[in-house]
Amino acid sequence: MGVEFDGVRDGFDGPFTKIGGLLPPPPSLITGPSNPAGYLISHRINNSFVLINRLLKANAEVYWLKKREMADGRDLGTGAIWIPASAATRPILERGAKELGVPSMPWPTRPPARR
Repeated sequence: MGVEFDGVRDGFDGPFTKIGGLLPPPPSLITGPSNPAGYLISHRINNSFVLINRLLKANAEVYWLKKREMADGRDLGTGAIWIPASAATRPILERGAKELGVPSMPWPTRPPARR
């Protein structure tokens, strides 16, 4: 099959430090208009799916957009996540930005519905 590898047959030593887990993601913020129609989240961030699950658990509306979206000059790609603004969603999004490092971009208008 043409597979090549380098096997390590002898032990080796060095100035290694044991790492006790993963580094936490850097905290993020929600910046933008204070009364948006909703928020956009890029699906390219792995922790965005943890945030989506938190929103769904709180019975928030969550939509997957079929069209490529641009926000503040950043390409969110096809499949950006749209969350309509509500009093219940803002605290979840703020906690997700702080704990998960997932930025939520306030958006002034609701994206057009597609069927």
